[in-house]
Amino acid sequence: MQSPSMLRRDLLKLAELLATGALAAAAISLLLTGRVPSIPPAAAVDISLYLTLYALMSTGIKLGVDGFLMAKAAEPEALNSISLRRFCIAWMLPTTACCALFAGWRFGWIVVLPCAVGLWLDARAILIAVMLTGRGDSTPMSIGTLLNLPLFFALLVLASLFTVPNMGVVAALFSVTSIIRFLFLAGKGALPSGSSEIPMAVLAGLGLQQVLNFLLFRGDQVLLGLDRSGSLVGGLAEASLPAYLASAKFYEMACSVTVLICMVALPRNRQLAERAPASTISPKLTRLADIAARSPQGYLTGALVAVSLVALVLFWLSADWPLYIPFAVAAGLALPVNFRTFVALRQDRLRPLLKALLGALLGGVVFLVLVGLPVPLERLALLAPIQMLLFLGLLRR
Repeated sequence: MQSPSMLRRDLLKLAELLATGALAAAAISLLLTGRVPSIPPAAAVDISLYLTLYALMSTGIKLGVDGFLMAKAAEPEALNSISLRRFCIAWMLPTTACCALFAGWRFGWIVVLPCAVGLWLDARAILIAVMLTGRGDSTPMSIGTLLNLPLFFALLVLASLFTVPNMGVVAALFSVTSIIRFLFLAGKGALPSGSSEIPMAVLAGLGLQQVLNFLLFRGDQVLLGLDRSGSLVGGLAEASLPAYLASAKFYEMACSVTVLICMVALPRNRQLAERAPASTISPKLTRLADIAARSPQGYLTGALVAVSLVALVLFWLSADWPLYIPFAVAAGLALPVNFRTFVALRQDRLRPLLKALLGALLGGVVFLVLVGLPVPLERLALLAPIQMLLFLGLLRR
C-alpha cells in the first residue's frame, strides 16, 4: 500500500512527463492543422513523417539498451560495472550511418549529416536519461524532452518567419536541439564505463521487441513515410493527409498517457511482478485464483475489445464516419496493450511477447493485402486497432 507522500511523488512524476510529451504533440498538431501560416501543410506533413521515421530509427539504434540500463539503475554496483564501448562501436555507429543514409534517400541527401549527428547524440542522451529516471530522478528526462521536440518547434516557427523550412533546415534545427539536450544530460550523468560488456543476445531480443512495438502502434505512419511515389497509400490529397496525421498525433498522446500510467503504477504492484506460485494441491484452482486476482484488468480488456469491434465494424460498413473514430478505438485499446506488454516484460516472458507482436504485424500485412494497394487513407486508419486486437488475442497470460 502506497503512502500519501509516495502517491503524490508518483503523480507529480506522471504529470511532469505527460506535460512535456503533450507540448510536443500539440505543436505538431498545430502545424498539421494550418495554425502556423508561415509553414505550409505540405511541409508540415514532411516534418511529421520525418519525425516518425526518426523515432523508429532511434528505437533501432538503442536496441533495448535503455530498458536494460533502467532495470540495472537500482543496482549501482551492477550498473557501474557495465561497459557500452563495444555496443557503441559495433552497433550504434554503423546503424546510425545506415539510418542517416536511409533518411537521405527518403527526404533528400541534405539531411544525412544532421540526421546522423542527431541520432548519435539522441541515443546517448536517452540512455543517460533512463538511468537517471531508474534511480528515481525523472526531472532531467522531462527537461531533456523540452529541450528536444518543443524547442525544435519553437526554432522551426522562428526560422519559418525568414525562410521556407525545407527538409535541410528541418534536419539541421532538429540536430541543434539534439546537441543541446545531450550537453544538458551529459552534465547530469555519464554512461557506465566498466569492464563487463552487455550480452548482445539479451539486447537483440529487447531491441526487436521495441521496434515491433513501435510498428504495432505507428505502422500506418511508417508506411506513409516510406511511400515516396504514392503507390502504397491512396488519397494523399493536400487536405486529407494533414488531417489524418493530426488525428494520429492526438492518438499518440493518448498512448503516451497509458505508457506513463503503467510506468508509475506497475512498479508498485508486486503481485504482477511475479508469476503465480505453483500449487502442489490443485493447479486448476491456482489458475482460477490467478484469473480472479486479475479480473478487473480482464474485464476492462474484454469491454474495450467488444466496444472496439463494434466501432470498427460500423466504420467499415460506412467509411463516411469521421476519420478519428479508428484512432479513438486504438487509443482505448492502448491501455490493455501496454498493460499486457509491461506485465510480460516484468515476468520475463519475452518470447511469447515477440510471437504475439509478430503475429499481430503479420495480420496487419494480410489486412493491407486484402484491402489492396494503394490502401485508401480511411482503411489505413484501421491498421493500428486491428493489429492491437490481434495482439491481445495472441498474447496469453
